[in-house]
Amino acid sequence: MEVSSMNHLINIIARNACHSIRKMLIGLLCLYGIISCSEEEVTYDRFSEAPAALGFRISDIEIQEGTASTVIEVGVSKRIFQDISFQLLISSSSNEILVTDENGSSINTMTLGPNKETEKFIITAMDDTQYTGDRQIDIGLSNLNGEGVFIIQELVSAQGQRLHPALSVSITDDETPPISINMKNSAAEILEGSETPHVIQVVLSEAITSSSSFEVTLSGTAIPNEDYRSSAVNSVITINLEEGETSRDIEIQPIDNELIDGDKTLLLTITNAGSGFIIGAENVHTLTIVDDDSETATATIQLVVSKDAWFRGKPGSNRADENQGEANTLIASQGDRDDDNRQFYLQFDLSSIDVSKVSSAIVELTAERDWTTAETANGGKPTTQSVFRTADNWEELTITANNQPEILSEDPVATFTSDILVGSADIENPPIHQYDVTAAVKQESDGVLSLLFTTVFTNSRRITYTSKEAEGDRQPRLILEIKQ
Repeated sequence: MEVSSMNHLINIIARNACHSIRKMLIGLLCLYGIISCSEEEVTYDRFSEAPAALGFRISDIEIQEGTASTVIEVGVSKRIFQDISFQLLISSSSNEILVTDENGSSINTMTLGPNKETEKFIITAMDDTQYTGDRQIDIGLSNLNGEGVFIIQELVSAQGQRLHPALSVSITDDETPPISINMKNSAAEILEGSETPHVIQVVLSEAITSSSSFEVTLSGTAIPNEDYRSSAVNSVITINLEEGETSRDIEIQPIDNELIDGDKTLLLTITNAGSGFIIGAENVHTLTIVDDDSETATATIQLVVSKDAWFRGKPGSNRADENQGEANTLIASQGDRDDDNRQFYLQFDLSSIDVSKVSSAIVELTAERDWTTAETANGGKPTTQSVFRTADNWEELTITANNQPEILSEDPVATFTSDILVGSADIENPPIHQYDVTAAVKQESDGVLSLLFTTVFTNSRRITYTSKEAEGDRQPRLILEIKQ
């Protein structure tokens, strides 16, 4: 009995041992399988993955004429499985830049394959030895051959890379810019009956260093010698410039034909610039000659000035807080000291006027006695007074050099030039000077017109007009012609 029990126990142990060994073997096999599976490479192919994106690794680059860029890369967003080819699409002429590989060989078609994710190239900006200005060339991608890849149309981020659809190349011109010629103003208008010619100023970017010339061509609906007079020959004005000049004026005198034939347009275009010049962007001045004849009647309205004042000194000078709003004169002068500078303001009430119907607006000023040496005060040089349109926020009894209103445009709305200073030796019959401010009146929309009167250097001699405080009918006035 003891022997039998012992055998039975041995059999149980043996069976359990076999089961344990079998389980251990199965576990080892499973572990081996897991390890084996983890070492297998995860693969994908062109049938199971989205196509790769093709683009530039940068979006812009700057280079100077005659120099080469750093290395530029164009590539795909992920691994591809076959060769592809593509070309650069250059927006400008091919003689402006040269595209090469890193060894300096010209590149036409680029290729990428399974073992090459980027293509590198270099751009050299060709030096044309003449100034043509800074410019920009855009480069895209085209003529893609191969499957599994597409050219992007917008910025793409993938696998930590940013791909751009185009490359912008900014080229800096290394030559010295020539002198640029421009019109100071692009447009203006003048009444056909104006006795004062319209002046167009042509300006240079800097003074010329030697004699040269350029031409201004006239065109448009205005007919020479019928609608205007000028110095043009066969519709061309030749401007000869001497060393040191920075600008030149062109005069156009409108002709009043007393016919109802509508407004006429005259275009003055800078052409045929000489050596050392370049024609600037502002190369056309459009002058509208306004027909002042009408089938309907016109009315003449006189507006006496509502406010006027003069003051002395430039802002911050010793006498800059003085006000002369109660004086019966208006004075303009310019000396060689800041506290010897005089100018005056006028203001007119236009609240009852439809400015769109105004065909003419003339400020009339009556001259007052001046110093006896006024005629020779400017050394024989002409004296020019300028009129500027200003803001309306000023008061007659408080305006000074330190609180004067803003000038709305640095270009004068009117000028008056005399060979002598304005003066009168005849108190009974003083001269009256007129300033055409039609353009300024037409710009007013708030019913108030404010004007500033200044003058060139007068060697401290004074140009004097009567103010609204003067006796009689010599106050400043605005003469309006209104279309009915």
